[in-house]
Amino acid sequence: MQYRSQTKAVSSSPPKRVNKGAEPLIVLMLLPADLRKKIAELAGELEDTQDRLNQSVEYNQQLEHT
Repeated sequence: MQYRSQTKAVSSSPPKRVNKGAEPLIVLMLLPADLRKKIAELAGELEDTQDRLNQSVEYNQQLEHT
């Protein structure tokens, strides 16, 4: 009992994370190689789609100004 009275209260909040950006990368590295490859392919397709969308938006903005 005396030991408990001498201990400090522990915060229930989780510790602050310094680099949250590294966590997804670590999780990806734990995946099997075939899944990592597929994720990379999908990321590339997503980037291509975003580029086409941006080009379309720019084109439409040019049409509005003419």
